[in-house]
Amino acid sequence: MDIKEFVSTWHGTRVVNKALLIAVVVLAVSNTILVLAALNEKTVVTVVPPTAEGKVKIGSNFASESYIEAWALYMALSLGNSTPNTVRFIRASIEPLLSPLVYNDVMKALSKQVEDIRESNVSLYFEPRRVVREEATKKVFVHGFSVMEAPTGERKRTERTYEFKFEVKNYMPSLTHIDTYPGPPLTKEEIEKQERINASRRKARGEE
Repeated sequence: MDIKEFVSTWHGTRVVNKALLIAVVVLAVSNTILVLAALNEKTVVTVVPPTAEGKVKIGSNFASESYIEAWALYMALSLGNSTPNTVRFIRASIEPLLSPLVYNDVMKALSKQVEDIRESNVSLYFEPRRVVREEATKKVFVHGFSVMEAPTGERKRTERTYEFKFEVKNYMPSLTHIDTYPGPPLTKEEIEKQERINASRRKARGEE
């Protein structure tokens, strides 16, 4: 039978309509699956921060290590270089990054540092030397030197570490832990090392 003649018949028309209906259903199902997959897939943004090496990826609740390290360095530089003239700018720049867990402590520490600088009439700034990330504790350490300069030009350099923990929430870093202290980073390895040294000293003094 000629195809054109077959299609022109009632039976042929029903067959064609049935085939088209099946095709429409298949397309509808496939489109639904694609839409659901797109809705469930979390957006991943790729950016190149000025202080990070190479591209980094940021999701709604995660980010590349170099991205977190870049923010840790930014926080250390901001806090370590605060002065009475820059404190307002620093407050405004770091406030969006602070979790409610640390907000009050950071603001108090910043105010106290600025007040101490004003009373002592010195300049204080931070020279970073390295950034260390500890996977076991999710901590990021920014290690360097805190430099205090008197009006006479005399300088005093002190080894200092800034310790941070960040979480990523809605594509933005949130600072959930902060500490600063003189000396090298208190990583898990360093703490265990110091505990062994202290135990040896106590043993040598006959305290154990």
